[in-house]
Amino acid sequence: MEIHGGDYYSVIKSIYAPQGKMETNFLKSGQGWNSTHLFGGIGAYPSWKSEQPVPPNVPVVFYVNGTRGRRPIIGDIEVIKQGATLHIKFEGTWHIIQLPF
Repeated sequence: MEIHGGDYYSVIKSIYAPQGKMETNFLKSGQGWNSTHLFGGIGAYPSWKSEQPVPPNVPVVFYVNGTRGRRPIIGDIEVIKQGATLHIKFEGTWHIIQLPF
């Protein structure tokens, strides 16, 4: 999902997660507030909701980025779960994350 407003861009993408869908609530300024975002204007609140309850100890991985003056580029991201370890390849480098379960 990409959100674009003025010169600002935000992107959020599911990388490793059960089936679900992204949703966005757009926020408008209210009485006493000039804007709904730190940089002025309207804001948006993106969220993800799984189609079914997510079982315990199931990793949920998302890529999130924000830019000004250009669209964010989502590179190749790989996720491999091996037991209690997540191996994530991001920007050409493998990162190992030990899960607490």
